[in-house]
Order: sequence, then C-alpha cells, then structure tokens
Amino acid sequence: MASQQVLSALEIADNRAILVTGEFLNSRLNILRVDQGEIEGVKNGFVTKQQAACISLQRIINNSSNHLGIAINKVILMIPDFAVKKVSKRVTVQIKNSDRRIRAKDINLAIKEAIRSVNESNLELVNVVTHRFFVNEVPFYQTPLNEIADIMAVDVDLLFADRKVTHQYVAICEKIGLKIIDICLSCYASGKEMALFQQPEELRIITINLQKKYTSFSLFAANRLTSVKTIGSGYGLWLDDIVESTGISEDIALKLCKESLSIEDFDDQSTVWYQQDNEKPISISQGLLNNIAINGLEKWIKDVVSLCRPIADKGQVVYYLYGEACDIKGITTLLKQELQATVNLYIPKTIGARKSVMTAVLGAFYVYNDLRYMHDSIVSSVDLDAFNRIVSESYVRPDRKITQRIKTLFFEK
Repeated sequence: MASQQVLSALEIADNRAILVTGEFLNSRLNILRVDQGEIEGVKNGFVTKQQAACISLQRIINNSSNHLGIAINKVILMIPDFAVKKVSKRVTVQIKNSDRRIRAKDINLAIKEAIRSVNESNLELVNVVTHRFFVNEVPFYQTPLNEIADIMAVDVDLLFADRKVTHQYVAICEKIGLKIIDICLSCYASGKEMALFQQPEELRIITINLQKKYTSFSLFAANRLTSVKTIGSGYGLWLDDIVESTGISEDIALKLCKESLSIEDFDDQSTVWYQQDNEKPISISQGLLNNIAINGLEKWIKDVVSLCRPIADKGQVVYYLYGEACDIKGITTLLKQELQATVNLYIPKTIGARKSVMTAVLGAFYVYNDLRYMHDSIVSSVDLDAFNRIVSESYVRPDRKITQRIKTLFFEK
C-alpha cells in the first residue's frame, strides 16, 4: 500500500535535537525513522550561535535522510514552553452555503476572526485549538462538518509562546533549507500524545516536562490546556554535580542518569562505571552516584512541590512526569510522597519511539493530523512519489532477501 503522507517532526533542546519521521496507517502512527544527536549553539532554550546550531541540525537531517534513502525537506517544528499564554475567544459566524451545511472554510473563517481579535506584541501564535462548537446553539465537541446550521459559534483557545525563541528556531531551519509545515507547542503536543484531552472533565492533570536547564508544568482541566509555568531548574542540577565530582564527561554522566541513578541504595558499592583516563582510573559505585546526585534532586523536587502546592491544595491532581533523564528509580515514589498525589512516569507506547523524551515530538503528529480537514492539500516532508518508488523497489529486488531485511531492521544503527 502506497503512503499517502510522510511527516517529520523536529524538537530542539539545550543539548540535543530529535527528528522523527512517520506516517499514519489506518489512523495508527507508524514510525519510519528516529534520529537524535547533540546540537551546539543552543543555551537555556535560546539560539546563541546560529551557525553552530545550523551545522549540528544539518548533520541530524542528513543522517536521517541517508537512512531513509530520500531527502527530508519539510518538518513540523516544536516550540518550547516559554512565556506560554492562552487566550480564549468565542466567535460566531453565519453559514451562507446554499445547502446550509457547515464546511471547513466556515470553521477557518471563525478561527481567522478569533486571531484578528487578539494582539500580543511579544508573543507568537503557535497553536489554535477549537474546543467546542455551537450549531444553532446546540453544543458539539466534535467538528460539526456537514451539519445543517444558520449560525455556528466556536470556542477557540489561542496558544502563544515566546516570539524570539520561535523566530530563532524557524530561522535555523530555514537557514539549512528546511521548510516549516507547521509549528507546535511542546506542552500541547505532549497532552495529545498522553490523550489528556479525552479524560473525565472533573479530572485535573499536571504534566512535568523535565529538561536540562528548565522544567515546564502544564495544567489540564476540563479537557483543556489551562496554564503553563516554567522554572529555571532541571536535571542539570544533578548532572553538573556528577561531572564536577567524578571528572567524567557530560555524555557519560547523562548516560548514568538515565540508566543507573536511583534515590536509594546510598551504600551500594557495586560499580556502575569504570574507565581508565590518563593512567588514572575512574570508578563510580552505585552508592557514590546516588550520593552525588541527591542534593540536586532534592532541590529540584522542592522547586516542583513549591510550584504545584497551591494547585494541589484546591483538590485532587494527577501528575505525569516526562522528558529526558527522568527515568530515575524512586523519583515518582518521592514525588508522590511530597505532592500527596498520584505521579506517573509517562513512556510512549508507539513502536520505535518508546522513550519518555519522545513524548512531545510524537504528539506533534496527532496535532497536525487532527486538523487535516482544514488543509487544502496533502503536504509531506519528503518527495512522496519518490518515496513510494523506493519502498516498492525494496520489496521486488531479488537480491534483498527477507533475512537481509530483518537483519537491517534489528541491527542498523
């Protein structure tokens, strides 16, 4: 079966960028390629050295394109959760079609009217969310396409983010020849991936996005993204302590944070890392690693509790922790104790991208797909005809046996 659309979503952070390419098959997201790598020239979410960032990003794009066998030239770009502001509007339009049936153009007209009514000089509009429709004053929570109506009202949430950051990210993409299919706010995309917009209306949810130099908190209530806050501390609090105390590289320290760090076993002498460096061995035990990191971890947890406490005091809240280096043994238990609430570590279930750090970038596919009825034409991140020819040829070439394809699937980096 030929692909109808192939999309690539790109997320840029302080120390790395993630590029995921996929397609929808019978409403199911099929991952074709995942690439991530270090990115230079980005600090605290801002682009500080454009040329360095462009070179790093180009390397990741080229690597993914080479493995797919076709150039990626368009992406859905993720925008970080800085200075997020939500503005809600209700817009009413008259249905003037001869058959009185609602069309996508009528919804688009309502959205444009909502956008025109708001002016945020230092912010950039990133996502538009149609929360609820009223067709002849009857509420609809699904898009009322082809419903008969004289008047339609739409409740619209306009999600804004930091204009400077947004323009910086778009600029480095365009600098290397990448066209932007759409932009998507990280916290909104994460909510889509976690299906937080289909929960019981009385349930309040806070997502905690752990990044290196910051952590963002998003409150979801009544199936809507209500507010977003950011604090200037992340896993860098304990990552930097590990690097300084042991002398290992940041890459190795991050690997240990992901694979070995836990908030227990402080006397465990089993070795989790050993290396011979300039004739001086570096040996790190489980207990040593945990003891080095605990001060930074406890400070971060204190910051989390301080920000969330006023909301938690108003009623029951469920928390979802996601992001990079958050899979720490014991962290959800300690957060649960301090917050006195349910805390879940979110891991996506999509085959090929089952890592917490992939949460937001996977959600971008669903955000874009939900608005497909608004698109005049199908846009792909690659030359779709060429891609389908490559896929077709890969199945008919006599020299490419099934065992070779299986080996490629499991052993290709």
